Amino acid sequence: MDEWPFWMLEENVKLVNEIIEEEETNRKKQEDDQSKGMGNFNANSMMSSANDMTRSLTNNTPKF
Repeated sequence: MDEWPFWMLEENVKLVNEIIEEEETNRKKQEDDQSKGMGNFNANSMMSSANDMTRSLTNNTPKF
């Protein structure tokens, strides 16, 4: 390591930082695209719908 010139180390650090920044922007772009595709996702309404469905199934089962 002592034989390496310092400017070479700086260049490697710059390259790594550029790669990290590019990966972060790509990740953020993918997250934004996914959130746009989901629309207005409301987990509470989904769970209440599931509860209503199971309640109707248990209420409509034939009694022997």
